[in-house]
Amino acid sequence: MSIKYHILSAGITAFFMSMCMSFVMAGINIGFSNIIVLLLGWLRGWGIGFVIAFPLSYFLPPAVKKILNWIGVR
Repeated sequence: MSIKYHILSAGITAFFMSMCMSFVMAGINIGFSNIIVLLLGWLRGWGIGFVIAFPLSYFLPPAVKKILNWIGVR
């Protein structure tokens, strides 16, 4: 697979995972009663989460695959 495929795959995965996780965490921490504050907190958390999730979703899968192959899981 090409580098373009890996970058796009990591970007899409990070986008949706960070969106879902940041919404749940904002709802837990802020609450669902004030929707404006929730949305602002969610968008802030989503931005931070995506910046962290994108490199992780790009670099971690190959490392996990190598570890699993090394210990003999197939």
